Amino acid sequence: MEEVVMVHEVEFETNPTGMNRERLQKVQAELIKSLALEEKYWQQKAGMTWFKEGDRNTKFFHAQVRGRRKRLQLNRIQNSGGTWIEEEQQIAEEAIKFYEEQFTEEATSSSFDILEHVPNLINTKRNAEFIKQPTKEEVKVAVLGLNGDSAGGPDGMSGKFYHSCWDLIGDDLYDMVRAFFNVHELPKCVTHTNLVLLPKKKEVTTFSDLRPISLSNFSNKVISRVVHERLVKFLPSLISEEQAGFVKGRNIVENILLTQEIVTDTRLRTKAGPNVILKLDMTKAYDRLSWLFLTKVLRKMGFTERLIGIVFGLVSNNWYSILINGQAHGFFKSSRGIKQGGPVSPTLFILAAEALSRGLNALHTNLYFCGFGMPKWSPNINHLAYADDMIIFLYSDETSLMLIMQVLKEYENASGQLVNKTKSAVYLHHLTDMEVVSKVERITGIYRNYFPIIYLGCPIFYARRKLEFYQPLITKVMDKMQSWQGKLLSVGGRAVLIYHVLQSMPIHLLSAVNPPKYVINRLHKLFAQFFWSSTVGGTSRHWASWNTLCMPIEEGGIGFRSLHDVANALFSKLWWNFRTKPSLWSSTVGGTSRHWASWNTLCMPIEEGGIGFRSLHDVANALFNSKWDVARLYEILPEELAVHIMEKIKPPSQIQVLDRPCWMLETRGYFSVKSAWEYTRRRDEPRTAYRMIWVNGLPFKISFFMWKVWKANLPLDDFLKRIGYCMPSKCWSCIQPDEESLKHLFFRSETAKITWRYFLSGEGIDVEGLTLHQAITKCWTANVCLRLKPIMQALPSCIVWELWKRRNSMKYGDGVRTSRVIYQVSSNLQALVKLRKPGMIMVPHKWQDLLVVMENFTPKLKVTKVMWELPNTGWLKVNTDGASRGNPGRSSIGFCIRNENGDIVKSVGREIEETTNTVAEAKAMVEALRFCRFQQYPHVWLQTDSMLLKKIMDGIWKPPWIISEQVEEIMQLMTGGNYTVTHIHREGNKYGSQETYIFQEKGLYQSSITTSQNQEETLPSVNLQAKIRRKRGDDFQLRFRVEGSRDLYREALTKRKILYEKQLSLNGLHEQYPHILENIKARNWECFTELPDDYNETLVREFYASYGASSTPHHKRNKVFRDTVLVQGK
Repeated sequence: MEEVVMVHEVEFETNPTGMNRERLQKVQAELIKSLALEEKYWQQKAGMTWFKEGDRNTKFFHAQVRGRRKRLQLNRIQNSGGTWIEEEQQIAEEAIKFYEEQFTEEATSSSFDILEHVPNLINTKRNAEFIKQPTKEEVKVAVLGLNGDSAGGPDGMSGKFYHSCWDLIGDDLYDMVRAFFNVHELPKCVTHTNLVLLPKKKEVTTFSDLRPISLSNFSNKVISRVVHERLVKFLPSLISEEQAGFVKGRNIVENILLTQEIVTDTRLRTKAGPNVILKLDMTKAYDRLSWLFLTKVLRKMGFTERLIGIVFGLVSNNWYSILINGQAHGFFKSSRGIKQGGPVSPTLFILAAEALSRGLNALHTNLYFCGFGMPKWSPNINHLAYADDMIIFLYSDETSLMLIMQVLKEYENASGQLVNKTKSAVYLHHLTDMEVVSKVERITGIYRNYFPIIYLGCPIFYARRKLEFYQPLITKVMDKMQSWQGKLLSVGGRAVLIYHVLQSMPIHLLSAVNPPKYVINRLHKLFAQFFWSSTVGGTSRHWASWNTLCMPIEEGGIGFRSLHDVANALFSKLWWNFRTKPSLWSSTVGGTSRHWASWNTLCMPIEEGGIGFRSLHDVANALFNSKWDVARLYEILPEELAVHIMEKIKPPSQIQVLDRPCWMLETRGYFSVKSAWEYTRRRDEPRTAYRMIWVNGLPFKISFFMWKVWKANLPLDDFLKRIGYCMPSKCWSCIQPDEESLKHLFFRSETAKITWRYFLSGEGIDVEGLTLHQAITKCWTANVCLRLKPIMQALPSCIVWELWKRRNSMKYGDGVRTSRVIYQVSSNLQALVKLRKPGMIMVPHKWQDLLVVMENFTPKLKVTKVMWELPNTGWLKVNTDGASRGNPGRSSIGFCIRNENGDIVKSVGREIEETTNTVAEAKAMVEALRFCRFQQYPHVWLQTDSMLLKKIMDGIWKPPWIISEQVEEIMQLMTGGNYTVTHIHREGNKYGSQETYIFQEKGLYQSSITTSQNQEETLPSVNLQAKIRRKRGDDFQLRFRVEGSRDLYREALTKRKILYEKQLSLNGLHEQYPHILENIKARNWECFTELPDDYNETLVREFYASYGASSTPHHKRNKVFRDTVLVQGK
């Protein structure tokens, strides 16, 4: 395809006719489509889930696929007798034998003493909630909640099929899920599962070195997901605090931190001997879990037999085949174990493992058991777990060791689990006597290892930090970069890898521990080498420091993030969780805070070494009789802050509501690492030029090259001379010898002059006498229509990029004509327009034609009919609205109540204190509900144009902290009555809006205004109106909401303004009242009150019919003229 395009390009350059241009554009479009499909295909084959749209990286994907196949290829392996086998059939037979034995129950246990400590926690209500029939919406949520790109099962149907075809297959899938919940057995074709064998280490010798991952049919995953979503809600009350895995509200990081806190107390001398840390590794934990044990745990917890039957039907009816080099072999049934990769498997495993946690916790009541030596005010902790990763803390006395091993033995016998004593280890202080070490090893059967402990991917130690503790992370990053073969990647591809992969690899470690700065600096060095050199240890010149690259684009960087800044933000998250969320970690650290900086130090400002937290006092303590307690405020706060609170902040109306801390950097008051990073990161002065360099839709390599041009960081002769290279200089773009420099190559050379003149002459831009940077800036600030702004923004980048390509081709022997440069620049701009304007059918290639098409382009509009509806019989409809001029600024609220006939029952509007639109909307709803409750209306239909409030009422979104008090009052007012809340577009919420905006215009009041005539013919606009007549004789409004571009909207406003002036002229008002026109232009509607009654009514009628009844499109910045409905009609 590339050769065909090249042939047509030569034909067009030789004979530039319209026919040749059309043929060239056709084959170019086919090439772009083929490249996109090829890239997508190989991206999926390579499993690059992090990949974003950018440069073509098909070679890279090819290499990834080859590397992936090589890793997964099983060419030779040892059988059970230790003999190497190489034939695929022999390998398949041995694999079937090995995994069939692994998934087969050895012997049923008759002793379940470990279950004595498991309490009954599930009541009848919870059981009923679990076993109720699932709804279709619940099944749909389960389908959409599963990854559509995950590997398919034996039927070959991926999740994307279920996502895209839900409307067609949803009913059938829903019937299958319902049948399963009615205890119908699933057929083998549904439960059939492929086992893919993933290597756990580089060198695979036996099948024990492979991890079997289940590739189930997606329909089976959906059922598993539904069961998981119902079980997961109960887990926080069922699972002990020591288990942090897969329980909502618990965090793997807190387990790591708590382990580090406890290990710090690993002491050599205690009353009962040295402390001991036992790190356990379970052999094939998921594969060996006994189904009988799992059902007994569920029964002991209080689950009903029907629920247990549902779970048992899910785990017991599984048939497996094994994938060897892409081919499925065997078909056997399991009698134990749960699927690795199944949605519900982690939940079932931690429920079963809860028996072990309860058994270990029960040892605290045993008088002969001595726990780990910790401060006396600390909680009793003898173990921590994350799924099957468990670590146990105890003394080294013989009785305690034997009690621990007895509990582990009971758990092994009952559950089918087996402690892998080869991979498990005991840890003691490095000065512990060898006699004690030998005793611990003899009783436990587990050998000693030395610190640090690698627990959940992080080093745990009690001595000072060392570089070797973090060397595995550095090695992992280096291995990842070497496996990518960076030479196959463009600079854009390398940037994407750094953004989405490399910079995310240390996040888990930085979330839990604070490594030395030189570890982070070492990672930064590796990142920089990979970005500039494409290899680890590359020696290419770094054209900018890593700190510069880590700045946001508007501050001169390219958007990477410094790990130092990320570490600070993550530490802020830890401290926020410590102060706001009760957990086992926070309670332990709170009692042993000597390891943390003092609270007063951490409350210091960031610039003084703290993290900016302030000491907190209860709001209720500063109130007296629902008013601020002035004396108390002055007592606990600085004087200026106390004065500010009393003057600017209204006391809360409900002091019985519990205080909650709010993260002020986020609208909803909840902590986010992003906002903490933005607040604490290193900053530079933002510049408009840096932001203009990066054009949305332009390939990264072109924008990045412009970034280098703007900073004059290119290997041109003038730059090389400045850094000490003595060499002759020659411009490769010119026939006449001239010295090569940045300005000459990109602006003063003959080819550059012709190219700039060709593209800028059409827009009347003259760059004679300007520097390169001034010419680029002139393009960016050109006075063109909004649709051409992105094109003019991208034009300089495309020009300098093609000039650079021509220079390199000329230097190494390939001639490129100037016409070719112009053609390639036009091609880049054409591709940009196609990407940004997908609705354009034909995008011309020629620059002048492209300008004409873009100037005349009208976007396709989406029309949505919006109308106000009557409430049902016996109901009242309440339309509410609130607005702020300035946001925050002068604000008002209003509501209008109408009955089933459309008659106004109550219409209220008033001005409130200066606030924001969001607060005004919430207060308007509170005001309306208070009135309805006072009047004891039984059935109320509440309608608001605030989608935010609607989502909050539905429980989909959490309320912003600034309206949390109003939201709580709304919830309380809506209890005890029949209230429903719906959303309506602003165009349909006129009856609530007019009461609001009246008070934005100095108290002018109007109870109702109705639409008069159809304005579609007389007034070309974004919003159309029509009048419809009801049987009862009332006028109701029918509005059409049209979403379009801001350009079209502004054009409509201009036409409306002209029509305004025309209406005033027709009425002769400008002659009798010459100042009226200026007042209207200044948006001073108070002038209408000065007119006589007859003029006022005439003007209002025509004014409203021409312009006032229309509303603006739903855009937060387009609020012009919306308040014109406030004119008083007498």
